Amino acid sequence: MWAIILLVILISAFLLIYSFFQCQQKKELACRLNKENKALEKAEKLTDAIFRTAHAYIVLIDSDFVVLKTNYYTLTDTIAALGKKRLGDLLHCRNAMCAPDGCGTGEMCGFCPIRKAIQQTLHNHTDFRDLRASLDIMEDGENAIRIDVSISGSYFPIDGNPGAVLTIYDITELTRSKAAD
Repeated sequence: MWAIILLVILISAFLLIYSFFQCQQKKELACRLNKENKALEKAEKLTDAIFRTAHAYIVLIDSDFVVLKTNYYTLTDTIAALGKKRLGDLLHCRNAMCAPDGCGTGEMCGFCPIRKAIQQTLHNHTDFRDLRASLDIMEDGENAIRIDVSISGSYFPIDGNPGAVLTIYDITELTRSKAAD
Protein backbone atom coordinates (compact mmCIF):
# COMPACT_ATOMS: atom_id res chain seq x y z
CA MET A 1 0.00 0.00 0.00
CA TRP A 2 2.78 2.41 0.98
CA ALA A 3 4.59 1.47 -2.20
CA ILE A 4 1.61 2.51 -4.31
CA ILE A 5 1.28 5.83 -2.44
CA LEU A 6 5.02 6.45 -2.83
CA LEU A 7 4.79 5.58 -6.54
CA VAL A 8 1.87 7.99 -7.01
CA ILE A 9 3.80 10.75 -5.20
CA LEU A 10 6.90 10.13 -7.35
CA ILE A 11 4.90 10.12 -10.57
CA SER A 12 3.10 13.31 -9.50
CA ALA A 13 6.42 14.98 -8.66
CA PHE A 14 7.87 13.87 -11.99
CA LEU A 15 4.85 15.23 -13.90
CA LEU A 16 5.04 18.51 -11.98
CA ILE A 17 8.75 18.91 -12.79
CA TYR A 18 8.13 17.90 -16.41
CA SER A 19 5.31 20.46 -16.70
CA PHE A 20 7.57 23.15 -15.24
CA PHE A 21 10.27 22.44 -17.86
CA GLN A 22 7.67 22.39 -20.64
CA CYS A 23 6.45 25.84 -19.54
CA GLN A 24 10.04 27.11 -19.50
CA GLN A 25 10.63 25.77 -23.02
CA LYS A 26 7.42 27.40 -24.26
CA LYS A 27 8.48 30.74 -22.73
CA GLU A 28 11.94 30.48 -24.31
CA LEU A 29 10.42 29.57 -27.67
CA ALA A 30 7.96 32.47 -27.47
CA CYS A 31 10.83 34.84 -26.58
CA ARG A 32 12.94 33.57 -29.49
CA LEU A 33 9.98 33.85 -31.85
CA ASN A 34 9.35 37.41 -30.68
CA LYS A 35 13.00 38.34 -31.34
CA GLU A 36 12.86 36.77 -34.81
CA ASN A 37 9.64 38.66 -35.59
CA LYS A 38 11.27 41.92 -34.54
CA ALA A 39 14.31 41.16 -36.71
CA LEU A 40 12.01 40.36 -39.63
CA GLU A 41 10.08 43.60 -39.14
CA LYS A 42 13.35 45.53 -39.04
CA ALA A 43 14.54 43.86 -42.26
CA GLU A 44 11.20 44.63 -43.91
CA LYS A 45 11.43 48.29 -42.89
CA LEU A 46 14.95 48.45 -44.33
CA THR A 47 13.80 46.86 -47.58
CA ASP A 48 10.87 49.28 -47.82
CA ALA A 49 13.20 52.23 -47.19
CA ILE A 50 15.52 51.06 -49.96
CA PHE A 51 12.60 50.63 -52.37
CA ARG A 52 11.24 54.10 -51.47
CA THR A 53 14.48 56.05 -51.74
CA ALA A 54 16.25 54.45 -54.71
CA HIS A 55 16.42 56.56 -57.86
CA ALA A 56 16.12 53.52 -60.08
CA TYR A 57 13.39 50.98 -60.57
CA ILE A 58 13.92 47.98 -58.32
CA VAL A 59 11.91 44.95 -59.34
CA LEU A 60 11.66 41.52 -57.72
CA ILE A 61 10.42 38.93 -60.21
CA ASP A 62 9.75 35.21 -60.19
CA SER A 63 10.83 32.74 -62.87
CA ASP A 64 7.83 33.66 -65.03
CA PHE A 65 8.88 37.36 -64.96
CA VAL A 66 5.89 38.16 -62.73
CA VAL A 67 6.58 41.26 -60.64
CA LEU A 68 6.35 40.43 -56.93
CA LYS A 69 7.59 43.74 -55.52
CA THR A 70 8.66 47.01 -57.07
CA ASN A 71 9.14 50.70 -56.43
CA TYR A 72 7.98 51.51 -59.98
CA TYR A 73 4.66 52.92 -58.86
CA THR A 74 6.27 55.14 -56.23
CA LEU A 75 8.80 56.56 -58.69
CA THR A 76 6.26 57.10 -61.47
CA ASP A 77 3.61 58.37 -59.04
CA THR A 78 1.08 55.92 -60.48
CA ILE A 79 -1.37 53.54 -58.88
CA ALA A 80 -0.34 49.92 -58.57
CA ALA A 81 -2.20 47.70 -60.97
CA LEU A 82 -4.38 44.91 -59.69
CA GLY A 83 -3.48 41.37 -60.63
CA LYS A 84 -0.17 40.00 -61.74
CA LYS A 85 2.03 41.89 -64.16
CA ARG A 86 5.12 40.70 -65.92
CA LEU A 87 8.15 42.95 -66.27
CA GLY A 88 7.39 44.11 -69.82
CA ASP A 89 3.77 44.82 -68.88
CA LEU A 90 4.94 46.90 -65.91
CA LEU A 91 7.34 48.93 -68.03
CA HIS A 92 4.80 49.30 -70.87
CA CYS A 93 7.14 47.65 -73.36
CA ARG A 94 5.68 48.00 -76.85
CA ASN A 95 6.19 44.29 -77.57
CA ALA A 96 4.29 43.35 -74.41
CA MET A 97 1.53 45.89 -75.04
CA CYS A 98 1.02 44.67 -78.62
CA ALA A 99 0.98 40.95 -77.75
CA PRO A 100 -2.43 39.54 -76.81
CA ASP A 101 -1.01 37.74 -73.75
CA GLY A 102 1.47 40.43 -72.76
CA CYS A 103 5.12 40.21 -71.80
CA GLY A 104 7.03 37.25 -73.18
CA THR A 105 4.49 36.32 -75.84
CA GLY A 106 5.27 38.88 -78.56
CA GLU A 107 7.12 38.02 -81.76
CA MET A 108 10.15 40.08 -80.77
CA CYS A 109 10.36 38.89 -77.13
CA GLY A 110 12.64 36.01 -78.11
CA PHE A 111 15.20 38.52 -79.39
CA CYS A 112 15.09 40.82 -76.36
CA PRO A 113 18.56 41.12 -74.76
CA ILE A 114 16.99 42.00 -71.42
CA ARG A 115 14.83 38.86 -71.42
CA LYS A 116 17.84 36.73 -72.41
CA ALA A 117 20.02 38.16 -69.60
CA ILE A 118 17.27 37.57 -67.03
CA GLN A 119 16.64 34.03 -68.28
CA GLN A 120 20.36 33.24 -67.96
CA THR A 121 20.36 34.66 -64.43
CA LEU A 122 17.36 32.53 -63.47
CA HIS A 123 18.73 29.39 -65.12
CA ASN A 124 22.40 29.65 -64.10
CA HIS A 125 21.87 31.36 -60.71
CA THR A 126 24.22 34.15 -61.77
CA ASP A 127 24.22 37.94 -61.88
CA PHE A 128 24.63 40.49 -64.66
CA ARG A 129 25.60 44.14 -64.46
CA ASP A 130 25.12 47.26 -66.53
CA LEU A 131 23.36 45.71 -69.51
CA ARG A 132 22.55 48.63 -71.77
CA ALA A 133 19.53 48.36 -74.01
CA SER A 134 16.92 50.49 -75.72
CA LEU A 135 13.23 49.94 -75.07
CA ASP A 136 10.23 51.14 -76.98
CA ILE A 137 7.77 52.19 -74.30
CA MET A 138 4.08 52.86 -74.90
CA GLU A 139 3.72 56.22 -73.24
CA ASP A 140 0.05 56.89 -73.85
CA GLY A 141 -1.17 53.53 -75.12
CA GLU A 142 -0.75 54.55 -78.76
CA ASN A 143 2.65 56.16 -79.32
CA ALA A 144 5.94 54.53 -78.48
CA ILE A 145 8.99 56.41 -77.28
CA ARG A 146 12.49 54.97 -77.17
CA ILE A 147 14.30 55.02 -73.84
CA ASP A 148 17.77 53.81 -72.97
CA VAL A 149 18.25 51.76 -69.83
CA SER A 150 21.03 50.17 -67.86
CA ILE A 151 19.90 47.00 -66.11
CA SER A 152 21.59 44.87 -63.48
CA GLY A 153 20.16 41.65 -62.10
CA SER A 154 20.93 39.21 -59.33
CA TYR A 155 19.64 35.71 -58.77
CA PHE A 156 17.37 35.70 -55.72
CA PRO A 157 15.53 32.48 -54.82
CA ILE A 158 12.01 32.97 -53.53
CA ASP A 159 10.64 30.17 -51.35
CA GLY A 160 13.06 27.76 -53.02
CA ASN A 161 12.09 28.82 -56.55
CA PRO A 162 14.18 30.90 -58.96
CA GLY A 163 13.72 34.64 -58.81
CA ALA A 164 15.71 37.78 -59.54
CA VAL A 165 16.14 41.30 -58.27
CA LEU A 166 16.56 43.83 -61.05
CA THR A 167 17.75 47.42 -60.92
CA ILE A 168 16.70 49.45 -63.94
CA TYR A 169 18.19 52.90 -64.56
CA ASP A 170 16.75 55.21 -67.20
CA ILE A 171 19.87 56.59 -68.89
CA THR A 172 18.12 58.22 -71.84
CA GLU A 173 19.20 61.77 -70.97
CA LEU A 174 22.79 60.63 -70.38
CA THR A 175 23.05 58.83 -73.73
CA ARG A 176 21.42 61.73 -75.58
CA SER A 177 23.72 64.30 -74.00
CA LYS A 178 26.77 62.15 -74.89
CA ALA A 179 25.50 61.81 -78.47
CA ALA A 180 25.04 65.59 -78.69
CA ASP A 181 28.65 66.25 -77.59
